[in-house]
Amino acid sequence: MSTRNFVKNIVLYLAAFLVILNCNTVWGQQIKTNYTNILLILLLIILIVLQLPKIIDSIGTTITLAIFPMLAIYSILVINTFAKMGSFGFSNIMTIIIIPIILIIYIVPDPKNGLEFLRHIQNIMFILAIISILFWIIASLGVQPNMSLSVAWGPIRTAPGFYGVHFITQGYADFIGLNLIRNTGVFLEAPMYAYALSIALLSALFLDKKSKFRDFQIFIFFITLFSTTSTTGVVVAITSLAYNEVFVVHNRNILYRFLLFFTVGGVAVFTVVLIIQSKFTDNFNNWAGSTAIRTDDVFVGLATWLQHIWVGNGIGNTSAIIANMDSRRIMAELTGYSNGFFQVLAFGGIVNMLVYLVPTIISFKNNRVFAFGLFAFVLFSVTIIGYTYIYIIILVFLYSVGISQSDVFSGN
Repeated sequence: MSTRNFVKNIVLYLAAFLVILNCNTVWGQQIKTNYTNILLILLLIILIVLQLPKIIDSIGTTITLAIFPMLAIYSILVINTFAKMGSFGFSNIMTIIIIPIILIIYIVPDPKNGLEFLRHIQNIMFILAIISILFWIIASLGVQPNMSLSVAWGPIRTAPGFYGVHFITQGYADFIGLNLIRNTGVFLEAPMYAYALSIALLSALFLDKKSKFRDFQIFIFFITLFSTTSTTGVVVAITSLAYNEVFVVHNRNILYRFLLFFTVGGVAVFTVVLIIQSKFTDNFNNWAGSTAIRTDDVFVGLATWLQHIWVGNGIGNTSAIIANMDSRRIMAELTGYSNGFFQVLAFGGIVNMLVYLVPTIISFKNNRVFAFGLFAFVLFSVTIIGYTYIYIIILVFLYSVGISQSDVFSGN
């Protein structure tokens, strides 16, 4: 490995780690967001410098096909946000303008840069998954945590943990008839951990064709997803495995694929029905249960979006969403929102949704990348991650593959 590639590898791992910190982690809460943003920008600039000749050669195409459309869309959204809220906020500027532009400059000239970025995130998540599954087993056996940290997720509370590398932030949950400790790893909540694990699983499944440990990674991600007791994570894991075997892997005979589709499909449907039945049974007489809240979130998001269909109510305008919630939720302080699809529509309308739909659709030219993007979009639809760096990287990668003339997997 050359010195240049060695440096690039180290910088990519550092940048990938910061991207994961951005996904509502206990570690991320201990560091000021501005510090991590500035460090991430510096690391991305280093990556750009390492790729400078190719980036300069493609700068015209990058500006015309990527930067200009993005700025056009967000200029409309910034003006709308100022008009409705009176401000836009430095964190919003950093999250949806500055860092995305830098990522576009780095990834669009060569989609392989995005592929490498996602693989580095995948590898870090693999290490975190192994650590978390070990301590999850230890905690399940009754061993008590040996430390704790204060976290501000909703009200300020204490998160017990083990050696600062694993935390129990959500206690126990009933899942397919079992009462399990929710494996949250270093994340503030199980759904966000499940999201990061799902992205890593999808990356290993659809984007990683050469890793020696690919199959083992997929196994670890699957087991760890189950331990989070996240319905979304488990369902996405099962269906993505089936989708890969039936629609992506072509060296199978038709009979095998037919039988696999109905066998795995049957297992997936049974699992989904079992989980949903369990959740509805738990929440049937409880309007404040998770199922009832998530169902209400769909209607709340839809009602908020319909107030301003084209440009939304302003980026970050959670007050507009809360205003449409059931008064009982507001009185009980259950105003957290869970639907990523309708959050984006409520904040930025159809104009903002184009940022998410167009990259996903145009990645269709490569079946592996499209499968990855399709499942990533499903996860986005039911998780609040629309403005996180990990999904921004995914969108830039999908878009770069869609407009590129080269094969992102050549030489990989």
